Amino acid sequence: MSKRTTKGWKLLLEWVDGSMDWVRLAEVKEAYPLQLAEYAVANGIADEPAFKWWVHKVLRRKERIINKVKNKYWRTTHKFGIEVPKPVKEAYEIDRSTGTSHWTKAIEKEMRNVRVAFEKLDNVSQDQMRTGKIKPGYSYCSTHMIFDIKMERSFTRKAKLVADGHKTKPPASITYSIVVSRDSVRIALTIACLNSLHVSACDIGNAYLNATCREKLWTVAGPEFGSDKGSVIIIARALYGLKSLGVAWRSTLARTMEMMGYRPTQADPDVWIKRASREDGPPYYKMMLIYVNDVLHIAEDPEEDMKKFAQVYRLKDGVGTPDRYLGGNIERVQTSNGSVAWSLSCYDYLINAIKQVKDELSQRDLTLKQFGTGLRPYPACYRPEVDVTQVLDAERTNRFQQLIGILRWAIELGRIDTLTEVSCLSQHLAEPREGHLIAVYKIFKYLSLRLKDSKGRIVLNGKSMFINHASYNDFDRKEWSISTLMREKSCQ
Repeated sequence: MSKRTTKGWKLLLEWVDGSMDWVRLAEVKEAYPLQLAEYAVANGIADEPAFKWWVHKVLRRKERIINKVKNKYWRTTHKFGIEVPKPVKEAYEIDRSTGTSHWTKAIEKEMRNVRVAFEKLDNVSQDQMRTGKIKPGYSYCSTHMIFDIKMERSFTRKAKLVADGHKTKPPASITYSIVVSRDSVRIALTIACLNSLHVSACDIGNAYLNATCREKLWTVAGPEFGSDKGSVIIIARALYGLKSLGVAWRSTLARTMEMMGYRPTQADPDVWIKRASREDGPPYYKMMLIYVNDVLHIAEDPEEDMKKFAQVYRLKDGVGTPDRYLGGNIERVQTSNGSVAWSLSCYDYLINAIKQVKDELSQRDLTLKQFGTGLRPYPACYRPEVDVTQVLDAERTNRFQQLIGILRWAIELGRIDTLTEVSCLSQHLAEPREGHLIAVYKIFKYLSLRLKDSKGRIVLNGKSMFINHASYNDFDRKEWSISTLMREKSCQ
């Protein structure tokens, strides 16, 4: 049996800022085992002694995780109380049975947008393509339609045609999608406030399809292609689901940004800056923050660069002042001292979430009024970690996980008054109990009563907040401990 070691190997890594370093294999394996395993297979070094003893184990573990996710996917039949189809045929059947056209319209809209990603090969059969003589070097990659319900002002049906990229060979390099951090967004809006800069936003339509596909792939048109069903087609653009999707779109966008004079920051490569001068002289930096296809632009005159951006990409709703970003509300508010600042809140997000919770409960002849008084997220004496109620079945476990996800995102957008309770319940996502689900409904009851008076807004004005330290000096921790103990006993 060969010795299990990684000694003698170093890998040349390229960092997000463009710099490169030789790093020991052991350190790379510790930080990125899956990515390194796929790299080893793609480059034909998986059978080397330093890789052979662990690469295949990591890849088998990946397959087990994927299979578990698949099982969960097929068990999920409803979202927010609305039936979600799996194959395209089922989507059409749901529309026929309900007398609606929601899913049909979603499919038609997606195909209008994504059709540009395919090139039809006339008079070519599947058998001919599989011989490899028609298009040498091309591999078959199946596609399928996925369906979801997007939480917006109204819960709209969404359809997305994706490639089964997990069935194709991994490319030599893998790059993740463009995802600006939430902290960067908050910092940028604070800078805009402190420097009196304007903020504008746009949404790039079908962003990934602007990039050329880096893999040689072909597929067979499904029923969503209409009259072209069964035809052999080439995947010409970076279709959702492909392994090279991230690097293709990132490279395409990077070229555009560099042509416009922008460069990525070292702290966050998805925040791009460009040196500029104000009309009155002082220099400053314009900023563009990009989250896949959502662009936030901060400058003294945002229209100048946004017009250049619109000449390259199709913008869904044009350019304008943002009122929503990453699922939350963005608005300008006036602070107590009269200054104007940007703020983030989850008001519309929670309005829709609470409505869906009420609708879901009504189907079981329940209402939110039955879940506590709403004076606090859940009773102070409740301890989720010692809850011994019945374990939830698969359907209600999925429901619990969805609701926790909604609440966690609401906290990110400013609803920090539920942080402690949601954090405690989040520890039980793997095996929630009936008491945990009831506690979640109590949190929604609490939010429904306080949403109008308190939007949970985060104001980003960059000014420090005055804290009265005298109140802390007078605080008696012993008194607090005694009062807490008495309150817990009263709840028993």
